[in-house]
Amino acid sequence: MIQEIGSLIINHNNYAKDQWRAIALVGDFSDGMEAMHGYAYFEDGEFASRIAGFDCLDKIQELREEMIKCGDKGWSQCLIHIVRPDLQITIRFEYENPKRWSPGKVALDMRDFAELLKPSF
Repeated sequence: MIQEIGSLIINHNNYAKDQWRAIALVGDFSDGMEAMHGYAYFEDGEFASRIAGFDCLDKIQELREEMIKCGDKGWSQCLIHIVRPDLQITIRFEYENPKRWSPGKVALDMRDFAELLKPSF
């Protein structure tokens, strides 16, 4: 399922045509909502706000439900990192703080939040 999620992300139109270096994407299932936010990061240090679409969000929700079926207590957010060149995917799960990977406030300059989500590369 994790590979399917990764494939949905990198093949989505928001990412497929860019020469990004890394992607950070948050699946948010806190407060009874389903949402996604994230960024593509580029070699020159720039970033762009990007999401991967509802089919990806549905697959992330499916992963969450399968984990619960297997005894997991249910996480509120997950942070997905994909890094080039090898397309390594990692997913971290947040159980305690439902706003851990949520923007504190929406502003014209989201650089601090983008840095918070940014994977190492």
